[in-house]
Order: sequence, then structure tokens, then C-alpha cells
Amino acid sequence: MMGLEAGSLNSVLAGLPAQPGVYLLKGERGQVLYVGKAKSLRSRVRSYFQAGADLADRTRTLVSQIRDLEFIVAPSEVDALILEGNLIKKHRPRFNVLLRDDKTYPYLRLSVQEPYPRLTVVRRVTRDGSAYFGPYTAAGAMRETLEYMQKLFPLATCAGPIDGKSPRPCVEYEIGRCLGPCCAQAYRGGYGEAARQARLFLEGRSKDLLSSLRSQMREAADALRFEEAAEIRDRLDRIEKVLAKQVVVSPTLEDQDVLGIAREGTAADIQVLYVRGGRLLGRRDVFLADVGDRDDAGLLSDLLPQIYREAAVAPREVVVPLLPPDADLLAVYLSRKAESPVRIFAPRRGRKRRLVQMAEENARAALSSRIQRAGAKGDLPDEVMALLGLSRLPRRVEAFDVSNIHGAEAVGAMIVWEDDQPKKDEYLRFRIRTVSGADDFAMMEEIVARRYRKAVREGNPLPDLVLIDGGKGQISSALRGMAAAGVAIPDVIGLAKARGEKQERVYLPGVEGPLPLPPDSPATHFLQRVRDEVHRFAVSYHRGRRETEARLSVLDKIPGIGAARKKRLLLRFGSVENIIKASEEDLVAQGGLPPPVVARLRESLARRADR
Repeated sequence: MMGLEAGSLNSVLAGLPAQPGVYLLKGERGQVLYVGKAKSLRSRVRSYFQAGADLADRTRTLVSQIRDLEFIVAPSEVDALILEGNLIKKHRPRFNVLLRDDKTYPYLRLSVQEPYPRLTVVRRVTRDGSAYFGPYTAAGAMRETLEYMQKLFPLATCAGPIDGKSPRPCVEYEIGRCLGPCCAQAYRGGYGEAARQARLFLEGRSKDLLSSLRSQMREAADALRFEEAAEIRDRLDRIEKVLAKQVVVSPTLEDQDVLGIAREGTAADIQVLYVRGGRLLGRRDVFLADVGDRDDAGLLSDLLPQIYREAAVAPREVVVPLLPPDADLLAVYLSRKAESPVRIFAPRRGRKRRLVQMAEENARAALSSRIQRAGAKGDLPDEVMALLGLSRLPRRVEAFDVSNIHGAEAVGAMIVWEDDQPKKDEYLRFRIRTVSGADDFAMMEEIVARRYRKAVREGNPLPDLVLIDGGKGQISSALRGMAAAGVAIPDVIGLAKARGEKQERVYLPGVEGPLPLPPDSPATHFLQRVRDEVHRFAVSYHRGRRETEARLSVLDKIPGIGAARKKRLLLRFGSVENIIKASEEDLVAQGGLPPPVVARLRESLARRADR
């Protein structure tokens, strides 16, 4: 059963310290099979290799594949937990329970430390004094909340300086979604109060907010400022309509994350309900296709650190269906991240128990839906894995393509396909920076290197399979890009048709020629869909870049319109089309163009129209 030779194993085990730390169990090719933490490295690692040990089936399979092990001593159990999370994210070991949607979710950031707080969307929480709200697991819900916020509390969302010296406010001011503090002529005051109210709204303190607004409305009316009172009344009405859409689940206005688990066979679904200020604001769905023989307590022990590893900060209370074995350690870890006490609590009865049951019902419904969809689709990942001889199931696929015309306006694109669904919120577009001329191979190397440098820098998940739109040369370029980024993804393929043929061919690293794909295979159709989608995405981006460049080049060719004047024209009129429609008087008065330059502009546009 033991993977390591007895002599080598005994010497390694004898050298293990009785201190907290992290251990990495490795396979035949040095790949990391499992990362674990331990209060005592000596006791924990030895338990895998004890004669007659009662090991679960999954653990027994793991031990049979171990060929080497490595350990890192940590100052404390909490430090070991943090280090374990970082190493799991780096190596994505196949025997660890991993979040398939392990990514950073958007937050709303209110920069309360600034004189004029801004409201912006970010994907990482930093200790900069700002207030963060979220996470928003659905991009639509985040955009809807931001739209509400801009209408109710018109704070700045731009990145420019707010010093009152701007010559004129931007379009957000014109449509009533910013108070315009950047422009002294536009700003009418009240920014600090709007920021305070925005924070009350986002914190779920609706009673305090509504009470404050009603008091301000009465004061304005008593002082005969009826127009101001009417504005406050309208804002009150809009806020109450928004609040009416939110589900109240706690009359005590608590901030909680509530977890529920559902199981069927080896598949599991975990639902996280986000309750803020007593209102249910959103949820996160975590699906795990194969959790082996881990029980619910072990699942929570594995997943809680991953759920809160990056941007997510736990609220004061995390409500779970049962306590994991290391609940005290996890509470210390979450408290350190949140910089305030966090309690992990498993209620047995009452309102909080009913919240857990609500999360469990959502988990059961989500799991049932996924199993039904998987049954309808068949075992597609297994078919792809068998067809291509992959090292792991291709549940997450990232595909790359480049697009240019003789090197002009060269761009690249990457798409993500996960569990047979495109994940459009993770698509990436690249403007080629380092390559001049029509060198598709160098362009592919650049975009792959940039994508995975970003993934390593931000700790984002790596794919199970990388698909390149192209043949052997593009694959070699992609592998060079990965090496430059310091990542090694086991399975990389290219998909292309030979000149004059209709049959798809797949290219594999280290294999001399392409392999034909069966035309009627569902696996072939899947690979074609992914390749066609990344090609579509790259071409549409390239077309948009060409059209934008063509429009802007009209201004570049007119004597007297340099970079500064072009920027001013676009800021004032918004687009080349609006500049074309503008009157001569507006181009002089608002665009700042001398009459001779206006005449040349008109003449150039007339010649362009005659072609």
C-alpha cells in the first residue's frame, strides 16, 4: 500500500518535527497530490503510513501513489492554515477538495477615508481604511445595486482628482448621478451627508437612514425650503421601494453568512447565504462533483478557509449546520482576516436553525438541478479525457486565440468554459504590446504569459485544460508563455483543420503530427464549440478596435488638431459622430477650435463623405 520504499520512508518519517506546519505529498513525476496542515507534523504524516491503519478508500488510493513528501514548519496552527491555503491555490492538488468557482467576487468600495468618498467596484479587499460591501456573486446583482446607489446617493465613481478645478463636470453630473465635486461651478454641497447615507444603506441600517431622511425633510419644510423637502421625499420613496424588494430574514438586523450542505453520492453542493443588516442580499453556490468519502464536518473544514481566503471577509457570525473539528482554529483564522471577532456557530433550534434549513433547501435544489443537467449531457468531461488522453477531467477549460490583419490592431482573447458552460464574466481581451508585424506565434506567447502572470499574481485558479486555436507552432508559443509566467499546466492542446480538409485535427505537445478527431463524437463537438467561441470573441474585439481606430483617425489627419485638441473635442462631444454633427459655432465656442481649423475639419469630412 505504501508508495515510498520502506527504507526511504522510515528515514523521512524519522526526520519529521513535532511542530505545526504544512506537508505536501507528491507523486511519480513530482506533482503535488495533496496539501495538508498539522498541529504536529510528525503525528499527522505518520498516521498515513501506520500498519493496519483504518484509512478511507480515497486516502488509501492517495497513499498508494505517494513517491515523495515535503514539509514546511509554521510558527502556529493559524499560520499553517494560511500557508496550506496558499499552497492549495498554487498547486491545485487532485486529492484536495477544491472550489471549482474559486475566484474573486466583486465588492462595492466606499472610500470613506477620502474627503470626497467614491463608490467603486473592486475584486480585492485591502486594508486602506475604506468600507467594503459584498461579495456580489452575481455580476447583475452588483450592477443593479450600483445603479440604485448612483440614483439614490450621487457619489463620484470616477478615478480623476476631486479638487474643484475641473473646467466642467462629466456626463454623470449631467444625468444626475454625481454631485460634481470635481467642478467648483457645479458642486452645490451635501456630499458628506450623501456619503453617510450611502454607508447606512449599504450596511443595512435602513431604519437609521429612513429616520434621518424624514427628519431632514421636516426641517426643510419647516424652514420653507419646499423644493429641498420634495427632493428628500422622492429619495425616501425610491429607497423604500428598493428595500421592499429585499427579503428580511432577521429582525435583529444581524450580519451573518449561513451555510447549508446537500449530498448525493459523491457529489455535494454548498450554499452560502449572505445576510447583511437582517436582509438576505445574495448567495453563493459551490458545487463539488466528487468529495469522496469526506463527511460534512470534514467538508466544512476544507472549504471554509477557501471561501474566505481572498477578498471575502467573514461577518461577525458564520452559521453552519454542524461544527467542523477545527472550528476554534477556523474562528481564529477568520477573526484575524476580518480584524474583529468571528464566531462559528451551529444552531440546534430557533430562527438561526431555520436559516440553515433554508440554505440546505437551496443546496438540495441546486444539486438536483445540476445532476439532471449532467444526466442530459452525459459524461462529456470523461469522453474528452479519454479521447485526448488527458491527465485530469477537463472541467475548467481556458482557450486562446489572436486576431490581426497583417499585424494591424493586433489583439488576443481568452475565454473560460467550465462544467460545459461559458463563464463570460471571466473572459479576457488583450491588446498586443510587444509584437510588431504579423507574428502570430509571438502574439500567442505574449497573451498566454500575461494571462498566467496575472493568475499567479492574483492567486486565481489554473485550468484543467488549455485549448489553443492553432497548430504545433501556436502550442509551442503557448508553452513558452506559460514557462515565462512560471506555471506548468499538464494538458495543452491545439485545434485546427488541415488546409483543404474539413476534418478537425488536434495537436498535442511532443507528438509529431496531428491526430484526427471523430467528426460525430460529442467530445469533438465540445472542443469545436470552445474553439469557435474564443475565435468569435477575438474577431469581434479586433473588429471593434479597427472601427474605433478608423473613426479616430479622421481627426488625426486634420492639420491643427493635435492630441490635446482631439482629447478636448472627445470629452466635450463624446464621439466622432457627435463632432461631425456639431455646428461651426459649437466647434469654436465649446470645442475650442479656431475658425480656420473648423473649416479644414469640414472640408476633410466632406471629402470623406464623397468617397
